[in-house]
Amino acid sequence: MIATRALRIFGLGLVALALVAAASGCGGSNDNSGASAGTTTLSTSTGSSGTASPLDGWATGLCQAVASWQSTVKTTSAKIDQSQADYDTASQAIGSASQALLGSLNGLGAPPAPASAQAQDTINQLSSNLEKESGQIQKTLAAHISTQSQIDQAAAQVRASIAKMNASISKTVSDLKALPDQEGWKKSFQSVPACKLVASA
Repeated sequence: MIATRALRIFGLGLVALALVAAASGCGGSNDNSGASAGTTTLSTSTGSSGTASPLDGWATGLCQAVASWQSTVKTTSAKIDQSQADYDTASQAIGSASQALLGSLNGLGAPPAPASAQAQDTINQLSSNLEKESGQIQKTLAAHISTQSQIDQAAAQVRASIAKMNASISKTVSDLKALPDQEGWKKSFQSVPACKLVASA
């Protein structure tokens, strides 16, 4: 029940990420609406056996959210310091993407059984780390910026926070995959298309 509710919540949250969802490579049909595309993607993320487990669906939600965020911040942070106009545009995109990522992760809820307390602790730590760095990004971007020197400094701080968020994501994936095989994390991360992209980012 938790997994089903989490997937419904994520399907709604994915609408906010529709502009960058294609970068996750997890395929909903371009003819569908954002909500139906999210539903289609989650239902068709299967392992080599052709059947998706509840954990596959949960992992799809996690990895789609992360992949969409990574796509946005990679593109926008690369040009954030090119001009005042680029800084303003990139700031808005990065701030929105980071908040959407946190919202999507919170919307997933607890991972389905047989996820252990250790798995939940690992996910909670990821959420905490991402929230901390996202807050730092928001604080940096909220400062009054008027000179190129200030733009350069702010851009460096934002990129540092993004790097820390990516490091936390990578560590979480590694830690979950290292849990006992019966929990299914390693299998899900290997079979879910979005998770393959996140693992290689």
